[in-house]
Amino acid sequence: MSNFDPYAEGYSPLNALWLGKSARLAYSTPAIIQATALEWGFHHFHFFDRDGTQGFIMANDDAIVLAFRGTEPRCLRDWMTDARIVLVSGCGQGLVHRGFWDGINRVWDEVSAKLKEFGTAGQPLLVTGHSLGAALATLAAAKLQAQGQPVQALYTFGSPRVGNQNFARWFDAHLKTRTFRFVNNSDLVTRVVPRAMFYAHVGRFVYFDSVGNMFEDMKFWNLFLERVKGGMEDFLQDNIKDHDMGLYEKNLLQNINKMLAARVAAATH
Repeated sequence: MSNFDPYAEGYSPLNALWLGKSARLAYSTPAIIQATALEWGFHHFHFFDRDGTQGFIMANDDAIVLAFRGTEPRCLRDWMTDARIVLVSGCGQGLVHRGFWDGINRVWDEVSAKLKEFGTAGQPLLVTGHSLGAALATLAAAKLQAQGQPVQALYTFGSPRVGNQNFARWFDAHLKTRTFRFVNNSDLVTRVVPRAMFYAHVGRFVYFDSVGNMFEDMKFWNLFLERVKGGMEDFLQDNIKDHDMGLYEKNLLQNINKMLAARVAAATH
C-alpha cells in the first residue's frame, strides 16, 4: 500500500483511497482478498463470515485493517424492515439499529480474538466499509471505543444511519475527529434510516458532487436534500447508481490527482 500512513492524525487522502480500496476488496472472494492483502504487504489475514456478516482483517508490523463487506442495495432493503430498524441498546450511550447490532455481534468474538492475535506489536487499527459494511464498521469502532481499544481511523462509504441522536452524540464525543463518512452525490442509501425515525449520522461529513469534486461542508448535502424530497420510498427505487463503491474509489483517486497537480503547478510558479 504505497504511501499508506497508519499513524496519520486526522484526514489523509491517501489513507482514504487505500481504505476505499479495502472496502471494495471486501466484495471479492476470500482467496482474492488474501492474495491482494499479501501483495499489499499484509502477511496476517483472516476472513469472517457468519449469517450475512462478512469481512476481513489484514495486518503487518505497521498496521491492522478491519474491513466489512457491504451488500447489494436491493438486499440492504431487507435490513430496513420494521423488525430490524427498531432501536435497541448497544454500546456507549443511546440506541442503535437492531439489525446492524445483531450483525456485528454475530462476529464480534471472532473479530476480537483475531485483533488481539494480530495486534501484538501495538499497531494502529483502521476500520472501513461500504454500505451495510459501513454501518457494521461504525458499530465496530463504537464497540472498540467502549472496550477501551483505540481506533486510529474509521473511513466509511455510503453508510446508512446506525443509531439515534444520543448514540451519535456519544460517538462523536469520542470518535468524530477520526471518523470520515463519505457520501457520493445523491447516494440514497445514506438517507436511511430516516431522521424522522430518530436516527442520526456520525463522524465528519465528506461529500462528492456530481462530477467528483470533494467538499467538507454540509451545505452542499443540504442543498441536495432540498432538491430531492422523500423518505424510504426513494430508497425503494432503482436510482442508486451513486452508491457504487467503484464511484467512491474513482472520486478518491481523482481528488488525489487534483491535489498533486496543484502542487506541481505551485512549484513551477
